[in-house]
Parts: sequence; C-alpha cells; structure tokens
Amino acid sequence: MTFQIVREPGRSSMSARGKRCAALIIVLSLTASVSPCYAAAPQPAAPDAETTTPEGVGLQAASVLASVVYLPVKGAVALAGGLVGGLAYAVTMGDLETAEAIWEPSFYGTYLITPEHLTGDRPVELIGARSPTP
Repeated sequence: MTFQIVREPGRSSMSARGKRCAALIIVLSLTASVSPCYAAAPQPAAPDAETTTPEGVGLQAASVLASVVYLPVKGAVALAGGLVGGLAYAVTMGDLETAEAIWEPSFYGTYLITPEHLTGDRPVELIGARSPTP
C-alpha cells in the first residue's frame, strides 16, 4: 500500500509567510558565510624594556626563584591563620568578627614575588590587609 499526497491545483505546500521566512533564512545564511568575520582579539603588546633587557630577564628569573621559596611560607601562614581563626570562631561561640580578624591578615597579602617587589616598587606583604572595595 502506498500513500500519495494530493495537492489542490494552484496551491503550494508552503504559505506566503513560510516562503518569506525560508527566503530570509537563506539570505542570512549566505550573508554570514560570505562576509568575513573579524574577531575583536587584543593586539599583542610590544615587549617592554623590563622583559627584553638582560636586567629585566634577570629580575624575572630572580622573582621566580624568590617565589619558589616564599610561596610555601605564605601558604603556611595562610593555613595556620585559617586553622587558628576557625578555632577562635569555635571558642568564641560563633563570633565572626574575631575569626575574620585572624583570617583576613593571614589570607590577604602577597603570594608571588614579582620584579616590582624585588626593585622595591611594591611592598611584600606576608601579613596582608583586605583591599578597600569601591
């Protein structure tokens, strides 16, 4: 048994609205495929004198080595502050201000040493402070 679709003479299977919609989709598809797409990628920055001179490269290498030594120390301070702050929170029966007074200085501060730290342009903060929020 086969089925056959019978159409009335002079009548198409698609309405005028459907034809316009299909035509719009085709035009948009062709336009999108033909027109070039330009991504708004940032332009690479020109290399600084700080990164290309031997002194700048030496400062970067020294900052990496200093960070290898400093990061575990800062991590230990943060971990100890977290534990002591949690203990203070429990002992004071949920006094959040007391716990935060311990947590914030131990959690905030410098974690990685940068060339700016080595040149003295930026201070190294083992015990830090929360930066003011605007």
